[in-house]
Amino acid sequence: ALRIALLLLLVFAFAQPMLPWRTPPLEARDRTLHVMVLDTSLSMQQGQRWERALEKARELIDAMKPADQGMIVTADSRIRVVRGPVNQSAVEELRTALTSLKPTAARLDYGMLMTSAPSWIGTERPATQLHLITDLQQSATPLQFADLEPPEGVKLVLEDIGETAPAANQWVKSVGPSGRDSAALDVQVGGAAPAGTARTVAVSIDGKERGRQTLSSNAAALDGRVTFSGIDLGAGTHRVNVLLEPSDSLPQDDQFHAVIEHREPHAL
Repeated sequence: ALRIALLLLLVFAFAQPMLPWRTPPLEARDRTLHVMVLDTSLSMQQGQRWERALEKARELIDAMKPADQGMIVTADSRIRVVRGPVNQSAVEELRTALTSLKPTAARLDYGMLMTSAPSWIGTERPATQLHLITDLQQSATPLQFADLEPPEGVKLVLEDIGETAPAANQWVKSVGPSGRDSAALDVQVGGAAPAGTARTVAVSIDGKERGRQTLSSNAAALDGRVTFSGIDLGAGTHRVNVLLEPSDSLPQDDQFHAVIEHREPHAL
């Protein structure tokens, strides 16, 4: 009987059967996966938003329980898994990973973030909380509201680090030939400057400044068009640079670069 039992044990050892009554350890049942998604879009460079985002991520790491796991993800036009998931005993790796992160010049789409989440969170996972650390910009709203739904079994926690009273910001939206005058350029400016602040729009073509105009300091004017007349581009391709001066709280969008091809009109 002992010989037969030994042979059976050898067979089981080589076969490695999946036993149906196998259960996860008790500590795995209480485990929570904390996915910390940091918004790295352009608006996070304004003011102290990025510093507040890093501070919030550190608070979430410090609050992890011994059985929990942590994961750091960055989100703008691309989703990148920076580190994890790691156990609470290795949280120093998460803190170190935060030091190498910084915002980019890209745009975030909340819909793309949520619809792609199952691919980078995984399907075999414990109870999961997705902490979205963001400034909740309206420009990140998806076209379809249904795209904001998190994956099944994932609890979405919004960590708003934006200002309660957002700082005024102006940006250059576009530049191009005027539809009314072939020798003129139209510059479209969006946003609002701080009250009482006069800003200047400067246009340079092929490296040479060709004109300046002062914008109204009315903070209520959210969109404005400035026309630069008497600009003879000449036939060919031209590099155009528009600059808002002085810089505001988000200087990264105070410049706009464009390439304009100008063709001489022909008589018909």
